[in-house]
Amino acid sequence: MMKAILLLLLGLIFGISAQGQLLLNELMALNHSTCVDACGSHEDWVEIYNAGDQAVHLDGYFLTDDPKNLQKFRFRANKKQTLILPAKGFLLVWCDEDELEGPSHANFRLSSNGEFLALTDPDGMVLDSLTFSQQVPDISYGRSENSAGQWELQSVPTPNGSNSEAGIHSTMRLYGDIRSYAQGKW
Repeated sequence: MMKAILLLLLGLIFGISAQGQLLLNELMALNHSTCVDACGSHEDWVEIYNAGDQAVHLDGYFLTDDPKNLQKFRFRANKKQTLILPAKGFLLVWCDEDELEGPSHANFRLSSNGEFLALTDPDGMVLDSLTFSQQVPDISYGRSENSAGQWELQSVPTPNGSNSEAGIHSTMRLYGDIRSYAQGKW
């Protein structure tokens, strides 16, 4: 009860919302050389974007790759990281099955063959979800414009940053690359 009252007071003082407009914004299921986590590893990642006008405290929200278990990975704040996502801000979540590395390390990996992905609120309501197909190394899959655009492969990944139209491959080239990759010609 005290925790709920404290969060409500913090929300009123600092404009932190219990709700918000949280969205999945970009992902990479084959991170060979794009970016590294704090331990120096190239891991799968998902970017969450807060499209709202207020910060959101993520403690108690969930991320999952299992449509039968919408509460697979729970965001838990700790003494080092509060997990407050500012308005118009980004959070990179490492999908490396290594929660011991910190609260932004999920207990699952992304499948490079494609799969389901969802973000849910503390009540288990789906805020955003998608099913993506086979991925290409070091090419991200993201919205063409933060929160509003269609999902497309991006030649210039933007982890923890705004997605750029300049990073989107042409459709013809991209599907040729995916076919080559799937046939082992890459």
